[in-house]
Amino acid sequence: MGAMDTGVKPQRASQSILNRAPQDQPWSRLLSEIRIPLGWKIGSILAVIGSCFEVVRNGDTWSTTFGVDEVTPMILLLIWLPYLLKILALSGGQLELAGVKAQVNGLYQAGKMDGANEVRDAEDAALLGGQGLEELAQDYHKIRQEPSTTERLLRLQQVTAMMRTVTQRDDIDSTQVKRLFDRGAGYRVAALVASQVLRKADLLDIVLTAIREPLSPFEQYEGLRAARMMLSRLDPSQKADLRETIVSQRAENGSIGKDSERWSLSGKVLAAIDA
Repeated sequence: MGAMDTGVKPQRASQSILNRAPQDQPWSRLLSEIRIPLGWKIGSILAVIGSCFEVVRNGDTWSTTFGVDEVTPMILLLIWLPYLLKILALSGGQLELAGVKAQVNGLYQAGKMDGANEVRDAEDAALLGGQGLEELAQDYHKIRQEPSTTERLLRLQQVTAMMRTVTQRDDIDSTQVKRLFDRGAGYRVAALVASQVLRKADLLDIVLTAIREPLSPFEQYEGLRAARMMLSRLDPSQKADLRETIVSQRAENGSIGKDSERWSLSGKVLAAIDA
């Protein structure tokens, strides 16, 4: 089958996503974005120095003594307070105050980069160049062949984010999306991502196929995302088909496990259908 005619003359980008330097490890990005405000540093250092001196008035005379008491270590710890708060905000974690626990979902929490994982716009716009959905689908397929690591997951999410950009940039219709889906492998994911952008009810058939017969958990997740985004445009009969498909995959012998992100997302879709 020939290439999709999107009206954009394909030009291979100067650098493929496959060749990008592995600089997107979540912790390296997290630490690179943490800065302690200079004013806070200076103020804390002055407070530490001040806590080491005690000025005492004895009648008409004043005396100064130097020493370190329990206040000084507490002030030293306060210097790092902004650092710790930013780590909590970016990475997530559990915070306990006065016996009350709160779970914080950080920006870089593993597996939560939901387009979340969105790529840096300026850099990726330059990287994208004239790439189309087909080329990105090929990149996706090649990355899928690599060993399963956090870095691979990040790169797959970067590719899908670029697919959204291409769909918005190019004039792509439902017929082209369905033809792309029929080519299999990475092309199916590209078609599902395009479906998320177009949100057209006539694309529900490929979404149901991806949920019912996924080639990978990642593909099924993108199918569920597409279903959720087009839900408001489905008629009652289509919603019933979607509900039946999701329920079957959440069953004991289905492909959506209770310990997966797909379980949570599919539950949200069912709740929206039943609302």
